[in-house]
Amino acid sequence: MIRFLSCIILVCALTACAVIKDEPLRKTNYVEEVGNQKIYVIEFNDDGDLHLEEQRLRLLTDIAKGLTETNLVFFVHGWHHNASIKDGNYLGFKNFLGYLNQGKEKYTGVYIGWRGDQNDPLWIDGTIEAIDFLTLRERKEVSIVVGENGIRNLLDDLDKSVLSGDINKSVLIGHSLGGSAVFHASKNRLNIEDDNFYILLNPALTDKEYRPFYLDQSKKPKDPKMVILQSKTDSSINFFFDLVNVGEDSVGNSWAISHDLDSCNDCKISDSADECKILINNKTWKLTARKDNGPQRETCEETNMLNNWVVAVDGNAIDKHNGILELNQAEALVELLINREKSRNKDNLLTSQRSRAQ
Repeated sequence: MIRFLSCIILVCALTACAVIKDEPLRKTNYVEEVGNQKIYVIEFNDDGDLHLEEQRLRLLTDIAKGLTETNLVFFVHGWHHNASIKDGNYLGFKNFLGYLNQGKEKYTGVYIGWRGDQNDPLWIDGTIEAIDFLTLRERKEVSIVVGENGIRNLLDDLDKSVLSGDINKSVLIGHSLGGSAVFHASKNRLNIEDDNFYILLNPALTDKEYRPFYLDQSKKPKDPKMVILQSKTDSSINFFFDLVNVGEDSVGNSWAISHDLDSCNDCKISDSADECKILINNKTWKLTARKDNGPQRETCEETNMLNNWVVAVDGNAIDKHNGILELNQAEALVELLINREKSRNKDNLLTSQRSRAQ
């Protein structure tokens, strides 16, 4: 490992490094329209401040005018990515939104951009990502600032749109360092009773960061508020990120794991011994609640009552670190959101019935 790090340092020393400017890549209040769907782009600098105030104002104004869907889905990119119109994450999100909007509920997309890279070794970075491995810790700190300052303020703005009835809910998805940003934007909102939903894909998040919020979460029968999905085949997080954070584990490779998600052919649940299992996505994935590790989890029923789920995912569902924004994930998200909506409607009906009985 020392030899590996020495090689990285040597290459960086011998290779000219370009500094990526902390500036917006979309020069206007950009909105891309594809058919009937829209994607807004909002960019933050390293201090978590808006690059262009008009990007935020365009989104809020269009929401107030009824020019967006009543549901929003956000994507926050991670390391090595940005808000370029040609960025792979942006293109993937655009396709993902198309898949998502094949369901009954429709969503307007919001792509959150920030400076995922600060230094790029010329001719190498982008091809061999590990070459700027030593910048990961610095970018991690920036992701926290972007979440706590920038994205959280945007969520506060959107709360007003919810109160006015202009939007129903927001789904926030963050990948890698973007998952870190989403967590730190939402960590003080996880016990709020609203329809917002947070999904972290292979997040650059440690069990030490997560533990206080795990222990403080509300615990009652309902669907989770946050789901953390960590691929079992993700060496970028399960090895390299752990290497940067000595003495800590990535949250998806630690005591915090609450569920396992495995692919299977026509999965079946046949007896009471399978009470900890849930089938999703046309019986092609099996979600199993753990009951043998972690505080507050002595039974699988208690695990399923947690407000935050940490799911260790089969490589067929999320392949390695960058296996994100794919069709099967969009289909599963549609099903999960439908089930959450049914569950919430059922809870609201029971509450209403109890109120009338009293």
